[in-house]
Amino acid sequence: MTDDELERWTEQAADLWQTDGARAPIRFRARFPNLAATDAALALDLGLGRTKAPGRVPLAGRGWWAVEPLEQASPWPLAAYHAEMLLGSAFTGRVLEIGAACGADTLALAARLGPAADRLTALEPDPVRCRLLAHNLRLAGFDATADPRPVEQLSEADWSAAGAVWADPARRSGGRRTLDPADFQPPLGPLVARLRSVPRAAIKLAPALDPAALGLGDGWTAEWLSYRGECRELVCRRGLDRTDPVAATRLELDGGFGVLPSQADETVRSIPIPSLPDLPTDAALVARTLTGQARVLRVGALPEPGEAVFEPDPALIRAGLLMLVGEAHGLRLIDGQIAYLIGSADTTSPWLSRPYVVAETMPWHEKRVKARLRQLGVGRLTVKKRGFPLLPEVVLSKLDPRGDRAATLILTRRGDDHLAFLCDLLP
Repeated sequence: MTDDELERWTEQAADLWQTDGARAPIRFRARFPNLAATDAALALDLGLGRTKAPGRVPLAGRGWWAVEPLEQASPWPLAAYHAEMLLGSAFTGRVLEIGAACGADTLALAARLGPAADRLTALEPDPVRCRLLAHNLRLAGFDATADPRPVEQLSEADWSAAGAVWADPARRSGGRRTLDPADFQPPLGPLVARLRSVPRAAIKLAPALDPAALGLGDGWTAEWLSYRGECRELVCRRGLDRTDPVAATRLELDGGFGVLPSQADETVRSIPIPSLPDLPTDAALVARTLTGQARVLRVGALPEPGEAVFEPDPALIRAGLLMLVGEAHGLRLIDGQIAYLIGSADTTSPWLSRPYVVAETMPWHEKRVKARLRQLGVGRLTVKKRGFPLLPEVVLSKLDPRGDRAATLILTRRGDDHLAFLCDLLP
């Protein structure tokens, strides 16, 4: 199937996904019965990817994005951050990307290199995905190379020529997601050994991984990235300008806190986001970073009425750096294993959720909490929980709130004792 034919079938499939939803595969095969099964499957995959791509990646309306790599790709602002952190403003060497898939990070690296994008080689050993990658690079007008070789076939000359490497090992084995570094493709151990000779290197990993258990060795830093309230990924780097072993970075587009540090030990950078077809932007990404060594934040009293409960940024939790924000704002924990912070309701920080102002603190007893909610006339109840055994929807069904007032119920524990904080009680 030629590229023109694949594009035509992809457009047809995308239209059917939009109009017929889950019946699109049946309708597509009925409409094109003579199309080979493998070609039909690819067109359907790319058609579905085209319906999911807008707002996620550039070239959304014309690029070729298979669904699985699209869903695993970093959002475009994060890809821009990857490229900026790896290449900076003065990099002039050759760049090697390992595990390029359909090219989300490849496009960001190429855009960062600009006219020198021909110095970028992107490896993708899957022949179908490498074809998609090459198409997307051509469509964006970049002269970067889509290379189908597996990393094991790189020569010593290839490694010697690389001034920077971005690696995103495939983390699926047998169709399932894996957290075992030995099952990554390429396996993490041999990859790390190779990267020790590269001046600059970064590896994208799942945020649930523990860097201490990966055997990276000296000279690596671990940075957890959050975006839109979710800890998206762990990036391990070496050869860059960061020396602290652990970092948490919060990426934001809204700029609600501006570009000034929110506390003394915070570093703030403004990262330009490249504007490419189907994803134009004049926005700048604000990257807030806290670094340091993990310390224990004090455990204090339960919240008093008028105090607030805060949810910390998830990258801060993963990095074990709660104490940096807690100490800066005089906050405390209620339990050393529970990531809720307690303190003044006037506290503001980009690293914290809005304050949930406490009206009452009580032990969790289902019947007593239910009776108290009925007594207060609470009928619109939002349930949040950490370290509590029941799901919020189960709690809601058990409490069956009735009334005209609204509130938030935070369920947690201190040691073995389960607690309920009634917050944001509105008239």
